[in-house]
Amino acid sequence: LGRTVTLMGLYAMKHFRFPARAFIGWSRICRPGSVLGPQQRYLCEMQEEMFTLGRLEPNPTYMSTGSGDSLGTPTSVSNPTGRQGIFEEPFTDIGQGERLCAARRHHHLKKAKSLTRLVKEDS
Repeated sequence: LGRTVTLMGLYAMKHFRFPARAFIGWSRICRPGSVLGPQQRYLCEMQEEMFTLGRLEPNPTYMSTGSGDSLGTPTSVSNPTGRQGIFEEPFTDIGQGERLCAARRHHHLKKAKSLTRLVKEDS
């Protein structure tokens, strides 16, 4: 889901001004482990460019409510660091993918051992 969610994130940033960090958080709530490493950095790097492209293109018809007003997408995004560019996080998720894979391997090994014990008991 990494590539698919990355593309969805670019779309959400461009058309709805959905901040990259918020989108990554939302996608991980929906699908834990999605958007890791390079994809996460890419989304953060592309945020300002997507916001700019979204401002340059006229709003598609599905983004209006029929009365001509927008859906209330924000016109600006707060920057907690006060600096331009990529938002910096106090904690990184370096190694998150490896931790998830290790937990999965551990779960499968534990399950295999319990199945082996059941087979021996039945013999």
